[in-house]
Amino acid sequence: MGYRRSVLLRWSHRDKLAILVITVTVAFLTGTTLVLTATGTQTTTIAEDFDSDGTATYYNSLEAAHTQSPNNALVLPIATVTLPNGSQQYVIGIPPDAARTFNKQTDITIPNPPQNGVSVSSNAGFTTDSQRLVGKNRALTVPVTVDANIQSKATVPPSWYRTTPATVRQLGTTGAFVIELPTKNAQTVPQTGVPLRSVLAFFIVGTRQLLSLVTLLAVGGAVLVGVVVHSITRMTVRDRIQTIRLIRSTGGTSTSIWMLFGVRALLLTLVGIASGYAVGIIMTRAAVNFAVASGFPISLSMTVTTQVARLLAIGFGGVALTGLLAGISAAWPASRRSPAALRHQISHTGSSNSLSHRLFQHFSLTFLDWRALLPSTTTLTVFATVVLVGASVAGVLTPLMNTGNSTITEPGAVHPIGSKVPSSYATTLQEQGNTASPELLLFTVHNGNSLLVRGVDFDSFAILSDANVEQGRAPQSPDEAVIGADIADKRDIQVGDSITLGGSTAPSFTRVKVVGKYSASGLYDDQLLVSLQTGQHLSLAKPGMVHFIRTTKQVSTTSSTQSNYTILDVTAPERIAVTQRLPVRIRVQNFGSKTITRTVRAHVGNETRKITVKLEAHAQRTVTLHVPVRTPGTQHIQVGTQRTSVTVLPRNGLQIDGLPSSAPLSSNPLVTVTNTTGTPVANASLTIGNRTVETNQNGRVRVPLDEPGTQTLTVHHQNQSKTQTINVSETASRTLVGQIRIRPTNPSIAVRPHARISLYNPWQTKVSTKAVVSTAGKQYTRTVSVAPGQNKSTEIQLPRMAPGSYTARLMASERTLAVADYTVSGDDRIVAAYANQGAYSGSSGVGSILETAFGNLTFLVGILSVLAGVMTIGSTTATFAQAIHARRQAIGVHRATGAIPYQVARLILMDALKIGAVATVTAFSSAILVTAILAWGGFLTIFGIQITPEITLTVVGVVLCGELMIILFSALLVTLGLLRQQPVSLFKSTSRETSTGSQGGLND
Repeated sequence: MGYRRSVLLRWSHRDKLAILVITVTVAFLTGTTLVLTATGTQTTTIAEDFDSDGTATYYNSLEAAHTQSPNNALVLPIATVTLPNGSQQYVIGIPPDAARTFNKQTDITIPNPPQNGVSVSSNAGFTTDSQRLVGKNRALTVPVTVDANIQSKATVPPSWYRTTPATVRQLGTTGAFVIELPTKNAQTVPQTGVPLRSVLAFFIVGTRQLLSLVTLLAVGGAVLVGVVVHSITRMTVRDRIQTIRLIRSTGGTSTSIWMLFGVRALLLTLVGIASGYAVGIIMTRAAVNFAVASGFPISLSMTVTTQVARLLAIGFGGVALTGLLAGISAAWPASRRSPAALRHQISHTGSSNSLSHRLFQHFSLTFLDWRALLPSTTTLTVFATVVLVGASVAGVLTPLMNTGNSTITEPGAVHPIGSKVPSSYATTLQEQGNTASPELLLFTVHNGNSLLVRGVDFDSFAILSDANVEQGRAPQSPDEAVIGADIADKRDIQVGDSITLGGSTAPSFTRVKVVGKYSASGLYDDQLLVSLQTGQHLSLAKPGMVHFIRTTKQVSTTSSTQSNYTILDVTAPERIAVTQRLPVRIRVQNFGSKTITRTVRAHVGNETRKITVKLEAHAQRTVTLHVPVRTPGTQHIQVGTQRTSVTVLPRNGLQIDGLPSSAPLSSNPLVTVTNTTGTPVANASLTIGNRTVETNQNGRVRVPLDEPGTQTLTVHHQNQSKTQTINVSETASRTLVGQIRIRPTNPSIAVRPHARISLYNPWQTKVSTKAVVSTAGKQYTRTVSVAPGQNKSTEIQLPRMAPGSYTARLMASERTLAVADYTVSGDDRIVAAYANQGAYSGSSGVGSILETAFGNLTFLVGILSVLAGVMTIGSTTATFAQAIHARRQAIGVHRATGAIPYQVARLILMDALKIGAVATVTAFSSAILVTAILAWGGFLTIFGIQITPEITLTVVGVVLCGELMIILFSALLVTLGLLRQQPVSLFKSTSRETSTGSQGGLND
């Protein structure tokens, strides 16, 4: 066999060990690349349903906006004005024609301005009819229109004044927004401006940051491969020193020597890469399959996509190049020496030899050599860096994933940003003495970087998160914000800066002024805090609703047996005749996980009825109790803490249904006379003015309206009478007669009430109109068409409301047809039951999102951590294999002179402990420096969160003990291999390998 073939293809057990180490290293790189790429791909895929819908860019002047915007863009001038109370507000100019065209072309909603003055959303809480605005150029007193038609879906912030561009110019333009439509070639992460819907851009930037970690891992893996290949090649060069001497003596060049050993190292590396790729793919997929079978929430797709293949090709290329260079560098000293000098062992000169000599003077070694210090330190530095980075990430993500606080989210919500919880829950908890913070989580970008924004009530957030304002002040208005110290320094955002924010999961934009900088623990100072109003606008959450509520401890009631059971609502008819049995409908729910049995009692006046209810886990049930009523008047109904009332009428009381409040002259509306039970009353006499008419068998009759003015209608029947007034006018319009009823009239904060509206047409012609139900600043519109003498009914579900009293108003043709009052109760037991049904496991809002998007990160990181540990052990084992291999003859002498294997192993481990002590301290110090450099360079920023290196006593203990254990385990692993051999074989190995090498050289 020729010497070239012998050198290239004859591999010893050490070479196979090197291949194994490279295999594990490449498997780690492959698995990490697959996991991180799949993670980024999944989060991006989740967010792809939320494309940007365009961008919003703020310019400091209107001229710059017009100059730098495309022709189809919508330019909205801005004026900053001062209000009479001294606060500042934005006034935005909206060109009506351009806004209407823009709205038709996109899903974006730009509200039209009023013809005169300014308009503001009803959600802004504005109550006066006019407002004095002091602008840059002049002051104007303008009429204010509270526009209830502007829903929360409007792109423009609800607190801003909306007007025409002409009014903005009069006040003095201070800037302008340019709204651009998305184009085919538009970047998902714009370099200028902000996406109107930013969640996709947020995750794309986060994915890029994850991929940068892959690059760091590849660099660390390449370092380990280089150390292993260099160590193994040095041992091979030492074993084949005689072969090299013969080659050089017979005319071989130094170039051919280092190229030969370089190619040999490359072959070892390529075999390890191929094996590692297969192992990485198999192990990662097997880990995911095992996790799924075990019930872990993992939904990652471990497929080799084009992106994965490109990343792996780059990483593998770097590893292969590192192996080639390591082989060349190991053979370089031997290739440069003269043949005569190759008779002696190759010794290192320079700093390493000096360092070894100095260490030898203070710490003598029996078998090992201090030259093992440098490669050991290198591999341990990589290990310590991984541990430090992992601990730093855990230090941030642990409070993110499990804050120690409790989080209340909506039952059934997939993740917190899909949750809707009344912010009033926090008020209820605070009244109980608990600390609670209502919050919204927003994913935005700023200047091309991910920015985590949180809508909060700052006082509640500060108490719960231990946040302190270091500079400036706390926010006081919807357009003010405070920024965390970490993210402020990283993004160069200072107190006093104004920044533009795009919507998170909804198309919108706003501009906030940073009025303070705060500090807090963990991730909480890596965020921009805005008001709840701003957070609701950027997420399209309805006023009074938040994503989740953080609190200090698990919510519970005073009685543990009753904490999961509650009475949701109680309903009953508005009126009933005396001596009838009143049907009381009671809705109860078991929020717990066990079947319960409860007794429900209903009290009406002095009467009480009860029923026993059995509820399965999480079950809801409605039961009806029939309670007799014996006294006319208003009777109160009470079931538990729920209260409502009923009007008890005399047995034969009369009612006039369908009489409008006003009517045109001679219109003769059709009315119906009924008793208290709703039964039509035939032959009842109706008198109005000097005219009297009687009802037919259906209790119906047309009322003659012959005279203008306020007329009194009197109904008589069997000693019963009823009077009602109607305004008769020639200019009155024919409007429908309406009723509105809220069920239940006393809902809890966990119940969505219903508004049942009934519209009756008393006229002789068909009436079509838009019926509007208005309550709590919201409007619900229904278009109805009612035939003469007919009735139409519909039901509208209202949102959950904060505790308090509300009025629902039914309107048509700008006239109020009916009103109904209802009261929302804030029983603390409802909050406890609702919290126990919701996502309430101590996981924070962001933690639930991470679990949803990434699956069980703890499991996957654990698998990769095992690979990283094995990779480090393999590298260190290769290093000690070289050191112990160099002293195998000394080991043979000790064995031949009577030393038992235990004594030899103890001496080697003592040497390894001395080397490990120095290597551990040096590696840990180097790892601290490397981690600090990575953090300073921005490589430790993930999804907008700056990972700050944290060095605690626990981390120090784990790193130091872990590194020493790796050193000792690696040395023991190699030692056991040598001690299994007979002493004579340790002496023969050198001559046998030298002879083999010489024959290879002669046969060439």
